Amino acid sequence: MRTAVIVDANSSGRELPAALTRYGVRCVHVQSQPVLPQPVRAQDFERQIRFKGELAQVVAEVAPLAPEFVIPGCEQGVPLADALSEALGLPGNGTERSPERRSKLRLAERLRQSGLRAVPTFDVATPEAAVAAAHRIGQWPVVLKPVDSSGTDGLSFCYSPEEVRAAAQAQLGRINFSGSLNRTMLVQQRMVGQQYYLMAVSRNGRHFFSEIWIDHRQAVPGAGVVCDRASLLPATGDIQTELTRYAGACLDAAGIRFGPSFQEIIVTREGPVVIDLAARMMGTQDFGVLAGVLGTNQLELTAACYAAPELFESLSAQPYRARTQLWVVTLINRQRGWLLDDSWREALATLPSYQSIVGPPTTGQLLMPTVDEATCYGSLFLAHEDVGQLERDCQAIRTLEREGRLFNLGAVAELPRSVAPHRAQAAPHVDSETP
Repeated sequence: MRTAVIVDANSSGRELPAALTRYGVRCVHVQSQPVLPQPVRAQDFERQIRFKGELAQVVAEVAPLAPEFVIPGCEQGVPLADALSEALGLPGNGTERSPERRSKLRLAERLRQSGLRAVPTFDVATPEAAVAAAHRIGQWPVVLKPVDSSGTDGLSFCYSPEEVRAAAQAQLGRINFSGSLNRTMLVQQRMVGQQYYLMAVSRNGRHFFSEIWIDHRQAVPGAGVVCDRASLLPATGDIQTELTRYAGACLDAAGIRFGPSFQEIIVTREGPVVIDLAARMMGTQDFGVLAGVLGTNQLELTAACYAAPELFESLSAQPYRARTQLWVVTLINRQRGWLLDDSWREALATLPSYQSIVGPPTTGQLLMPTVDEATCYGSLFLAHEDVGQLERDCQAIRTLEREGRLFNLGAVAELPRSVAPHRAQAAPHVDSETP
């Protein structure tokens, strides 16, 4: 049996063992931190190893197993996967640029050094420093966000010094979604323009862009933005050429030569600028639906990149081609209450374009009004040849939400004693700044 190591098999990384098994590869799991956001499926792994703070300890346990490669399963696992693959002499991205791949400040600095556009960014440790940074940017609103979190966690649009100060006070010293303490925060110029996200899989420095999406957001008063819908674009076109040229240069600058990646980019009047970049697969994916539309997906490409290089070269020889239109619509809740049943599933399943839902709420869960990705309640995959049908189905969803007819919610006082409250899981996404 061939052997692979997966570091922190959470989010989309939970699907890697099954994808690699098809190539005769058994998986060993390395856990980089005491607690992961999701429990690991023990049956997927031949062995589980816990990182105890010393790289040498993990190397000593992993090396006798003769792994062929190391893959990060989610954002938290990227630094250890970089270090472990380098220490074992295996294919990977190494550690030289690993800090840039985790720190938005370091990434912006690296992009500017490489002659690429980057968001003006300041690192601050106090509310007073945040206000001073906002004045240096010189235009409102400014964006305040954690240095290394994910999704829209801690993201705020601030329109005045008072709002900057309040946002900094609320976020500094807090544990973010990535499990890190917010010792500092970033203050950035807000980028205005259309937002896109791109998924890629790279091998030996050649980048294959497996999906390009146009991303639409809704502004949330007093917060940032939340997901609205995203539409899969054709692989080729003027904007796609502009995006992939810039995105490829960003991957080069960040030292990503091997494996999956994800970028979120805003195209401003001056051109594209990356908002976030990650050296791992995107989360919140239905790989089955994607394979049905594209013939493959980022999961299969990632597995082939490591385990079957010749197949990967074949799969990535031509730009992707979608067999139908594909949208992902985020469910947005507008009321507060306990979810009493799953009748909402029937309403959505009747939509002609409905395919599946990822990250849905569960009966007994306390639903809050949507203000960030942690309070978005599922990503709906819609596919249809007629874009008009997609538009009608999306409008039907928004009408149900707006009129309070999607989720059957009970008042907080009506919670059955046998049902424990749950919090929505944050989608393992990246920062999103444009409504």
